[in-house]
Amino acid sequence: MSSQMNNKGNKINRNNKMTHRRPVYRPNVLNENGEQISLFIPRVDRRTTFEKISFVFHYYFMGKVKNVDFVLKHDKNGFEYKSAYVHFDHFYNSQNACTLIDTIRNSGSDMLCCDKYDKDKKWIVLINTGTKHVAGNPRKRLDLDLLEVNIDNNDDDDDDKSYSNTSEEEIKNE
Repeated sequence: MSSQMNNKGNKINRNNKMTHRRPVYRPNVLNENGEQISLFIPRVDRRTTFEKISFVFHYYFMGKVKNVDFVLKHDKNGFEYKSAYVHFDHFYNSQNACTLIDTIRNSGSDMLCCDKYDKDKKWIVLINTGTKHVAGNPRKRLDLDLLEVNIDNNDDDDDDKSYSNTSEEEIKNE
């Protein structure tokens, strides 16, 4: 079976019927370090699970989710919700994946329908720019023991006292 191409790149089969080429979609899913990006959803319902998020991204032909990191938060009224960091095994070569990634890269965020029965429920989706905190590696904190303490005593008109590397007992005894 031989086929020819016309000037628009469409195949013409032996019955002179044109068959259209499918466009090839390859989303740009690498960050500036050459690593695959992950997505951040700032607010999902507290009952949202890995299965739900994985289903939504698969249902809309965007990608296969490897894992989701949830962070439990409270809003100003005390209601619980979660933030989700979505990590992918791979993104699909689909128009939906390309559109989502391109929209997020160009405008900063995109809306993704999260309920196939209620199209008004949507998630805000962003590219995850944070770094993951690994348990066991303590975050850098300010060491208060190394700070110098200056105490102003308004009752004493003498000079201000400066304390450095002195214990609390030495300060009380003065």
